[in-house]
Amino acid sequence: MAAPDLHLTLRFLGATAPDRATAIAALLPAFAAAQAPVAAVARGLRWWPSRALPRVLVLRVDSRGTLERMSGALDEALGGLGIAPDARRFRAHLTLARAEGLAPQPAWAADLHAPVPLHVDALSLIDSAGRADGSRYRALLRVPLGAR
Repeated sequence: MAAPDLHLTLRFLGATAPDRATAIAALLPAFAAAQAPVAAVARGLRWWPSRALPRVLVLRVDSRGTLERMSGALDEALGGLGIAPDARRFRAHLTLARAEGLAPQPAWAADLHAPVPLHVDALSLIDSAGRADGSRYRALLRVPLGAR
């Protein structure tokens, strides 16, 4: 994954019809304006679904619950468009790599990362296109947080 493709997914929507994407894009500026920028820390490499069966390497992001609350508020706002809340619990993270068939990882390898401060100051509506060599991402809209 190239550095420009790194992003923190607040809400994954999956395949979305163009008219629904337009409605989401119309909702985001007011939603983002009501949210304050977030100070967070990236730390701790993890393998999902588990160290014994690694498929995705992620870097955990700790915002002391702020991003979790923002994700819940976004689910509520999207509910007004008829989009059901995400059934999965939100876990703030940056996806670093995806791979099938990796060998199990040793326990000590999970914490080989020094904390990195992050400043989340905008929301983007991202189009994701899966390809054989990995996903490619394109920002359709970017709006600053707290811009009233």
